[in-house]
Amino acid sequence: MSLDYFNKSLINNIISNKNIYNKKLKENNTRKSEECKFYKKLKLKIYSVLILIISISSFVYFIKNKNYKNDWFSIKFNRNKRQNISDFNNSSLYKMKHSILVLSSYGLDYLNNFLYQFNNDSRFDIYIHLAGKSKIDFENGETIINSNIKYLNYIHNSKRFSVAMVDAMYDIMSIANSKYNYDFYHFFSESCYLVKSLDYIYNYFFNNKLNSYVYHFQHNNFLYHNKSNLLYKGSQWMSLNHEIVKKLLKRKDLFIKYKKEIKKGIIKIIDGAPDEFIFQHIIVKDICEGTLEKCHVKNNNLRFIRWRNCKKNYCPNSLDISNVSEEEINYIRKNCFVIRKINYKNPKAIELINKIKSLS
Repeated sequence: MSLDYFNKSLINNIISNKNIYNKKLKENNTRKSEECKFYKKLKLKIYSVLILIISISSFVYFIKNKNYKNDWFSIKFNRNKRQNISDFNNSSLYKMKHSILVLSSYGLDYLNNFLYQFNNDSRFDIYIHLAGKSKIDFENGETIINSNIKYLNYIHNSKRFSVAMVDAMYDIMSIANSKYNYDFYHFFSESCYLVKSLDYIYNYFFNNKLNSYVYHFQHNNFLYHNKSNLLYKGSQWMSLNHEIVKKLLKRKDLFIKYKKEIKKGIIKIIDGAPDEFIFQHIIVKDICEGTLEKCHVKNNNLRFIRWRNCKKNYCPNSLDISNVSEEEINYIRKNCFVIRKINYKNPKAIELINKIKSLS
């Protein structure tokens, strides 16, 4: 056998083996490519299923908790549009939310007695400014009984006849608004008592959602640049709807202006306190421009408060069965949802509460 034949045979074998190798390599590459495509498709399907599960879970949580910033699927609706949508009034999907703004200064017992009335109802979120005797010693087991508390803060100076009370009111209102666009913002102290059920209160404000309730009157016991001047005065215990609160927060410059003028003595309050004038005057004079119908403000705060002459000024009287007449009880039953002041430790005050409840 010649060398040429041997070499030729060897070359043929090498070429044949190479072809077989290339064929197998091509088959392997095809199989790997198909496997790669399969795993890519599988991975894509898994991701799609996970995204769908997360989306459904988020949507369910969204609907159950309704802790969204704007109302009722806020993509399409906002609070400015809401007032023009008649369907909202009858919508069972829409849940109104209230913020209860508590200015507390009488101690934990009084505060807990007040909060107990809200019975952890999720329609009413609680915001609290503590002052004076209302320190809470959590380390020694003191607790607040309501689970819907969204904010709790201690302020060192909130004396009634100082602008610090105005700061406390503005701050707690601003904080509540930053956490949620509530339908209503109600100012209370811990000496308030609800004479209507939570359902009654909720339904009343639901049916009057455009209104704000601010008791006020023109008062000439103010000196402005040492001249007698008529300014608006009234009760600090108000119920304000979202629109009024939004406008108040935009006019922080007016709060600063009036506070500076009081501190400098440009405005001298002969009878009353800054918290009984600044909010009320800004709402009636500057926001409503003297026309209450323009901004749906009612000259009524839906609260019964009896005033008496104190040593330096007028102050609210503590109510009980001995100093509230039958005529006043009937008025409370028909026109009010809060009475103030109530001393929960006074048996006669409890007797008054029970009597009002029995007639409601």
